[in-house]
Amino acid sequence: MKKSLLILFLFIGLYSFGQKDFRFIDKTSEWKVLEYLYPSRPVIYVKIGDTIRKNNFLYHELLWSNDKTNWSYGNFVREDTMTEKVFLFFDKTEQVICDMTLKTGDTIPNNNPVSGIVLHIDSVNFNGSLRHRIKLKVNKFCMDTIYWIDGVGSTIGPLNRFCSLDFYHELLCANQKSKQTFLNPRISNCDSFRVSSQKINSSFFEVSFFPNPAKNSLTIKKNNFIGHNNLIEFYSIQGQLLYKTQFESELKMDISDWEYGSYVLVIKDEKGQRLERKIIIKE
Repeated sequence: MKKSLLILFLFIGLYSFGQKDFRFIDKTSEWKVLEYLYPSRPVIYVKIGDTIRKNNFLYHELLWSNDKTNWSYGNFVREDTMTEKVFLFFDKTEQVICDMTLKTGDTIPNNNPVSGIVLHIDSVNFNGSLRHRIKLKVNKFCMDTIYWIDGVGSTIGPLNRFCSLDFYHELLCANQKSKQTFLNPRISNCDSFRVSSQKINSSFFEVSFFPNPAKNSLTIKKNNFIGHNNLIEFYSIQGQLLYKTQFESELKMDISDWEYGSYVLVIKDEKGQRLERKIIIKE
């Protein structure tokens, strides 16, 4: 009997030692998110706030800010560490925004902020911590795939707001206990990341671009554009100029060798007027 108990304790101890307890909700948790909010792209910061009881559950506030000084209420979240799920309380209902128990091929119901199917499951190393990661193919117009990462949450950020062509969140980085737990692979330094928030005169342009999301080709067509010597530019999310060309009435682009992800399309005229839109290139 004593020998059996000793073996059991050793097994539990070894098992526990090999496991990493990554919590989504921690007083030190912080996220930096790029918000595609037409006609600008502000960076917002998100952190954990006070607790509040709703429907017999204890939730934490999600607070957001543009300057890390003036904080506003975002949503309420709670974490069930036993089931490895994170819940969002939104519009008087509770929704699952992260479930680390899903298996390849599992589906996410349409009543959740993100719905779709699990494509792949693996682990990713961030600063020496091996974290469980789930790749999802999602049913959203503004995105194709996202990831759920243990202790980090979704790569669209913790607020999990609904998206459209002109509204979309993308997680830049996450930190917990003064240690970086996630860095967007398309940027090299989250602390120095800046984007322009210059606004545009949207009534000045009538330009269509299709398909969006795109895969192999992209067509940009002028429906009504006051001005001449128009210039098209494509930028990465960190503001790096990737491609530019002159544009008159219609442009067909071969993008078959472009990496999948989000890009910023900027159209300028000789007077400095500009149109800025997000283009998605999918796998």
